[in-house]
Amino acid sequence: MNLLKEIIKLDNYKKYPLQNGMLYIDDNNKKWFKLDSKTAQTFEKFNGKRFRDFYKDLNPQSRLRRKRILALASMLFTENKETKIENVNKSAFFVITRKCNLKCIQCYIANDKVSDEVELNVDEIENVFKKLKEYNFTSLVISGGEPLLKDEIEYILKLANQYFEHVSINTNATLLTPRLCKLIYEYKISVMVSLEGMSEELNDQIRGKGTKKRILAGIKLLKEHLVKDITLAMTLTNININDNLNLYRYCLENNIKCYFSVFFESGRGRCNSELLSVDPLVLANNFEKMMAFENKVLDELGVIVEEDTINPLLRGCKSKCGAALSMLNIMPNGDVYPCPNMIEKEHLLGNIKNSSVEELMTSEAAKVYQARDLYTVQECSDCEVRLLCGGGCMANSYIDTGSIYTKDPLCLFYKEVFSKAL
Repeated sequence: MNLLKEIIKLDNYKKYPLQNGMLYIDDNNKKWFKLDSKTAQTFEKFNGKRFRDFYKDLNPQSRLRRKRILALASMLFTENKETKIENVNKSAFFVITRKCNLKCIQCYIANDKVSDEVELNVDEIENVFKKLKEYNFTSLVISGGEPLLKDEIEYILKLANQYFEHVSINTNATLLTPRLCKLIYEYKISVMVSLEGMSEELNDQIRGKGTKKRILAGIKLLKEHLVKDITLAMTLTNININDNLNLYRYCLENNIKCYFSVFFESGRGRCNSELLSVDPLVLANNFEKMMAFENKVLDELGVIVEEDTINPLLRGCKSKCGAALSMLNIMPNGDVYPCPNMIEKEHLLGNIKNSSVEELMTSEAAKVYQARDLYTVQECSDCEVRLLCGGGCMANSYIDTGSIYTKDPLCLFYKEVFSKAL
């Protein structure tokens, strides 16, 4: 398809004026884009005309400018297949053990007595991998607990590398060894390491005494073994929220990716929610500071980026969160849930030992979660940032109201952050 020959059709798009431009949303095809004020005025003139005429009129000089305009053409004229389950890029989250060597106060695990829990053996795990591959799961996230406590972890990593295009492991990094780092490098596995800030006092308050030094030692070991795809993950809580800029600077300076998640009330975290919970508007203000901080530090370091790095959600478009559609969560005994944040028994889809993945994802239980999108949540249906947050997190909605069909309690956070980022 020659995208430049396609006709611009804006009739399906609703327009929302922004402080510095115009936001266009097509609910029928689940698409959105934003243009600055001057470009939007020009764009409107070419409604019903070929995209190449608009392109010639703009006459973009810089490579980045040309790239962005061609990306707009691709978005406008390419079918969005996100709602068809067979077309969705699917990821499996596999909790291979709930055992852990730490006792973080915000952990989703509440029960410390997990040593007697039944776990799949390596033959059963390989069978799980086969079933996921048969249903076109291309990505696997290995997590825990602490997955490095699993006796067969080296063999599991080898198997995962054979069955999936992309494999990542979530770890606290305190149990890494040179041998494991060598395997991670050899299998090109991505590593996400949890660290709750650069302040030793604050991190250790959350993760335990001495953990910051041990975690950074693990990061150093990964670097020494040339592992390149490393992400530091920080859960923003009322304890550490003012230390996130220090962690972010550390990541930028050391060529490490950075991921910030919002505290989720589950397990041990629910028991400590009064200590950990952050007001949505405080979170939004913090993210605004991060976006401004990012530009400042990148300038200092002389780094040029062509994509948003602090807010990857702005790179995509979605009308739902993906639970039981683009993701599944598998527990150590084979029980399957819609996502990593919905693992209570009322959300159980079945057990992968005695069901195919197709049976699990096309079951009546799964359809309940697949049906939830921003158009089934009344408060989301005409929000200007609806196709950015996708209706938020249904797990948050369930915890807040007992229903997945209500707005995410972090709605104010999404509105503030996305509006400012746009």
